[in-house]
Amino acid sequence: MNIIVITLLFLLNIRSRSFKQLKTHAPSIIYVMTFNMLYYYLCKHYLLWDFKAKFMSVRTVRALHIFVCIPLLILLYLANFPKENRVLYITKWVIGSTICEMFAVKQGVIFFKRGWHIGWSAMLYLKMYVYSYLFKQYKLLVIGLSFVTTGAALKIFNVPVRRDIFNGPLRRFF
Repeated sequence: MNIIVITLLFLLNIRSRSFKQLKTHAPSIIYVMTFNMLYYYLCKHYLLWDFKAKFMSVRTVRALHIFVCIPLLILLYLANFPKENRVLYITKWVIGSTICEMFAVKQGVIFFKRGWHIGWSAMLYLKMYVYSYLFKQYKLLVIGLSFVTTGAALKIFNVPVRRDIFNGPLRRFF
């Protein structure tokens, strides 16, 4: 299933000639990938959703999702962003992504736990699409809002954040 989605996204990107705009949209793509990886870091022992796979390890599926699927999806979305009817365009992408995820849940490819449901996924898609678009012009604002909304989600879902988070990898980074 994952290979089918990646192949479809790849072909859609070829058809829309969006690869020509990869350099333009790379910062937004990297932003989305980074926050996706942050989810797996912060929620490592308290996942709200995750993938199931029959023919690959879950880690491989996550890596494919973060490093292949998300970049192809965001590139396709941003490369075709219209100058008019932006709200309608974003709404179509949120609804389309949510429907695809509902199908994936029914197929057993994605599962939810700890109170996560498709409504939360739809809100996450809305955030992802709006923020990835706004990131081009308002990087600091979007990053700030991302940390606020991520913090709110951690609080809403009672995600136990490690107390030593700044004594480990993040402390070495700074």
